[in-house]
Amino acid sequence: MPEEQGFSTGEVNYYTYPNWGMLLCRCEAGKNASNAIFSFDDANLAQQEIEQRLDTCYKRIQE
Repeated sequence: MPEEQGFSTGEVNYYTYPNWGMLLCRCEAGKNASNAIFSFDDANLAQQEIEQRLDTCYKRIQE
């Protein structure tokens, strides 16, 4: 994947799929992984909603 289409914080990997109109946030812990997907239509989401989606992503891999 070209570097301009993704980056990592060391905790969450972010990938953009411009042709699909979305941002995929991959949450990983050990061998478990889950994704939080944000549509470009979600541009006006409140920070609380974004945090909630990422928290849900992490909870899925911890179960």
